[in-house]
Amino acid sequence: VSEGINERGDGIQHYMIARYSWAHPRLFVDHWGKPLFTLLSSPFAQLGYAGMVCFNAVLAIITGYLAILLLRKTGGVAQIAFPVLMLLSPQYVLVIMNGMTEVLFGLLSVVTVYLLYREKYWMAAMIASFSPFARPEYALFLPMVALWLAWCGQWKAIPLLVVGFTVYGLV
Repeated sequence: VSEGINERGDGIQHYMIARYSWAHPRLFVDHWGKPLFTLLSSPFAQLGYAGMVCFNAVLAIITGYLAILLLRKTGGVAQIAFPVLMLLSPQYVLVIMNGMTEVLFGLLSVVTVYLLYREKYWMAAMIASFSPFARPEYALFLPMVALWLAWCGQWKAIPLLVVGFTVYGLV
């Protein structure tokens, strides 16, 4: 209900980078601002801080929906429990409302796991390859994806884990 900004640190910085990236294009590749987050959130940031909140809310809804699809085989309780617990977590709701990058990384993680579950290994590797441009937690996530691909014998998909680095390197 408050019209004030709850978080005055990283969240406002991410918002400002996304908001002014069109006027200062180098911000699209500023690694502190998380380039993928800046690219995807910048149209929403043009609508003000509330636009940033809407961006994160959309990401959270998509994450919950994909989690429901992913957990469908486990039964009714599990597929409903994940999004309910996710949205009842005060910290997660604050992250959504504060323009933080964690929500995008969460979506990338769930999309990657969903694709791995569906045995779409190449697409999962390419999506995961962009995680370094969303959050620093990629340092644990990306090797785990590589190990899973190796476990499944998907050796040809492992080199695709550098697609994100290649794209942003060229940019």
